[in-house]
Amino acid sequence: MAAVDGGPAGHDGAERRTPRGRHDPRSSSPASWRSFGRALACGEGTRRRVAALRRGPVGTRRATSWGTPGRPGLPRSPSAPDGVGRGRRRRRSRRQMGAQRLAPAACSTPSCRRGEPCGTLGDRPRRSLRRVTGAFKERRQRLLSMSDNRSPRRNNRDGGRRGRGSGGGRGRRSGGGGGNRSRRPKRYGSAPIADARARSADAIADANAKAEGRFKRDEPVMGFPKDMEEPRRFSFEWPLTPVPLATEEETAGLVVRKGEFGWLPDARVEEIATKLEGKAMSLEQALSLRSALLQQKTVYSHYKMQSRGRDLRAAYDKGVSIVELSKRFDFPPMNIFRTVLAEKGWGKTKIKESFKDPKRLKQREREEFEAAEAADRVSNVDQSESAEAADLFEEILADWFEEQGVRLRRQPEMVKEQSQEHGRPIRTPDLLFLDHVEINGEPVAWIDAKHFYGADVEFQRKKMAKQMNRYIEEWGAGAIVYRHGFCANLFIPGVTLLDAGPLDLSPLK
Repeated sequence: MAAVDGGPAGHDGAERRTPRGRHDPRSSSPASWRSFGRALACGEGTRRRVAALRRGPVGTRRATSWGTPGRPGLPRSPSAPDGVGRGRRRRRSRRQMGAQRLAPAACSTPSCRRGEPCGTLGDRPRRSLRRVTGAFKERRQRLLSMSDNRSPRRNNRDGGRRGRGSGGGRGRRSGGGGGNRSRRPKRYGSAPIADARARSADAIADANAKAEGRFKRDEPVMGFPKDMEEPRRFSFEWPLTPVPLATEEETAGLVVRKGEFGWLPDARVEEIATKLEGKAMSLEQALSLRSALLQQKTVYSHYKMQSRGRDLRAAYDKGVSIVELSKRFDFPPMNIFRTVLAEKGWGKTKIKESFKDPKRLKQREREEFEAAEAADRVSNVDQSESAEAADLFEEILADWFEEQGVRLRRQPEMVKEQSQEHGRPIRTPDLLFLDHVEINGEPVAWIDAKHFYGADVEFQRKKMAKQMNRYIEEWGAGAIVYRHGFCANLFIPGVTLLDAGPLDLSPLK
């Protein structure tokens, strides 16, 4: 076996020891060097190979640079005095680097990978480990070339470094240039309604078939009385005036401003009404659209607000009001107040009970609560006025169908019945028809009344679809009647969208 530089060449067979009785690495046998090379080559990574070099040849006790056995470091010099080390760890010596260059190639047997002797390297010719190192360098060069090809620096006309505001930013900021020049702004609303109908053709057909056959099912249907008369058929033509998507998009940019979450002052309302003159959208529809957009903005920015909790509390402790924080950070005031109290260690139950009874709060907290609630119409506590208007709208809708002779069941009846049978309400639309009803040629088994504008806003659309799918699973296709109309591009599979055109809404005014 060829000698390694500084290795066991010229070994006289006698075992040399250091003054403290440790084995001298230079006195190891060729067999020990062969084991040392195998451990070096078969290691799983560079760290293990370096650790093998530091330990020295197999069969020797490890000596460290601090003169303490068992601690990592390079072997002590045999000529150093007892208890004196090299001081600090240093790079590998030429002898160790030579041993690594002349070590045999890695074995592919599983036992050798586990560090166990396999006996397969004895007759194989030596190969340099530069192939392993070269492969690593080749992979590194390949990754660098790939990153260079993807880098937007070559698109930077100024030739400078990448920055957030200069030509090569890879972030999501619109002013980044470079990689952002080809990025299109996000389209407002959902996909075109024609494409959505084509993709959902099978789901629509299944929902219509289920609505037509709901009276012929063998199993009992939820909400149907036991002794039900033979269903009759009714057909209605319902005039519709949907709002174009382009008009809704234009209005959306008009009604929402940074830090504005409360009721609009009269000046802002007049400004919006003036800009809506001649448009296919009324002021009531625009204000209802604003509520939907603020609700989506509140939900989608919730985690971002929580991540700024410490900053919000720090500013609050310095005397900044909740309303001012809302304008500065663009979060709803009531949600900011909840976050600040949570950062102070308040639990959810304590916060909820304190908001129900503000007298429990201290003077500043009580004043901040009153100001925040007055400036927040999205996440405020008191929603009783909206609930009363929604209940009245449901009664108006049910009375209209009963006047036409249609038999139906109202939501309060089904809530009471399902609470007795199942312990809680499960599926309770506002109206459940006990007759065959067609509206504009589409079968309608149930109707849900919504006292707002049906906007083509992602959060509201997904929320509505999730609720309506529960009704479709039980009774088939149905309908939604929106108090303030709906967008022409809004689409929910298996649901007919209606506005309040034929209804008498004078009690609501």
